[in-house]
Amino acid sequence: MEAMQAEDLDSLFFLPLSQQAFQEFEDLQARLQLIPYDDTAIDQWVPIWGNKYTSRRFYSHIFSNVQAVWKSKCTPRIKFFAWLILVDHLNTKSMLRRHLNIQDSIFCVMCDDGEEETIEHLFFDCPFSQECWATLNFAWDGSLQLLDRLVKGSLAHNLPFFTEATLIAAWEL
Repeated sequence: MEAMQAEDLDSLFFLPLSQQAFQEFEDLQARLQLIPYDDTAIDQWVPIWGNKYTSRRFYSHIFSNVQAVWKSKCTPRIKFFAWLILVDHLNTKSMLRRHLNIQDSIFCVMCDDGEEETIEHLFFDCPFSQECWATLNFAWDGSLQLLDRLVKGSLAHNLPFFTEATLIAAWEL
């Protein structure tokens, strides 16, 4: 009886990995095995903000990348929406399937490409979103991570309202 209860608990906390997540996991394992291990070295953890920890320094470090969102002149609703995108917690079909095991179609309804509705596809790869960004004359470097892509776009366009225009356009998409 106890063994069965432990087994039930194990299955309760088991979340299956998607094929993509499993492939990333295997790639990470392979990369980690290539890193030489020196068992004579003494590990020491030093925060990148300095030796002295304060909650203020930690908060500043964590939110330094998304401060442009919070400082924008957009409504709080749009700021929160943008934050969800930046931390990869927007309820796309892909996210809902991963976390809630939704069985409905996960494909983008804005195009007929048969692509999974992810943040990347919805805002950058979908032909509909690409057309919208082109109308605004915004070009994105798809080889960059999302935050780096936004920073590079901001520098390239050099508009005082770039953040607001980007956030509102993403909200409208």
